[in-house]
Amino acid sequence: FHTRLLCRPPFCFALPSSLRTTLSSLLCTKSFASYLYFFSRLPASRIEFLPVRRRGRRSTVAKNGKLSPDWSGSFPSGKKITVVFVIGGPGSGKGTQCAKIVSHFGFTHLSAGDLLREEVKSDTEQGTMIKNLMHEGKLVPSEIIVRLLLKAMLASGNDKFLIDGFPRNEENREAYEKIIKIEPEFVLLIDCSREEMERRILHRNQGRDDDNMETIRRRFEVFQQSTLPVIQHYEKMGKLRRVDGDRQPDMVFEDVKAVFAQLNTQRQTKAAT
Repeated sequence: FHTRLLCRPPFCFALPSSLRTTLSSLLCTKSFASYLYFFSRLPASRIEFLPVRRRGRRSTVAKNGKLSPDWSGSFPSGKKITVVFVIGGPGSGKGTQCAKIVSHFGFTHLSAGDLLREEVKSDTEQGTMIKNLMHEGKLVPSEIIVRLLLKAMLASGNDKFLIDGFPRNEENREAYEKIIKIEPEFVLLIDCSREEMERRILHRNQGRDDDNMETIRRRFEVFQQSTLPVIQHYEKMGKLRRVDGDRQPDMVFEDVKAVFAQLNTQRQTKAAT
């Protein structure tokens, strides 16, 4: 057994175990002169210089699926990553529109809510923590949500992402900007009246326990209070794209297609220049 003491990179001392006791005593004295005396008296044959093993860069996604903390902010493909946020109140039909966008434009659809539920089902330590927070009615920390999104983005192999129902509040937005650091191309707002959203939720048959009038109204209030500042932020940046969500899904998608067609035109123009 050898005790290693860091000297000057890239070398370190490897000492026989017989000298460990003596060296431990010297460490307690905190006297640099004592260290010099110890090593000057030590025969050269008793000291072995070993190169320090340089660690390679850690993988972005660890074996357990969690992200390494040193993610650089760039994707392995080196391609330009396109991110679009889709925001809408409960019952606005954003899920339906996301499915159509994926089919027509080749985006990968990511739902923060779905990713959280999948993590809970995974029975990991983090999944258990998320489950407990949900049962206690507490919010899942934004950093956890963002890292789940990033993990899914890296695993997808795609370079175009449609992030559904996110960011829900300013804390979500700030965590996204801090961790993922990819500015959305635009934010698609499915602008639907409260009356229409309420009607849709009450008439749909999804077997959800939270689809009763009291919880529906609470969800409306939370959406309005939490998400409105996010909408205002992106509107000031000129990145908000509104479509009227009160109409039939196919009619709504005609407007959505026009928004994405404009994005494609802009990209082609940039590529040409």
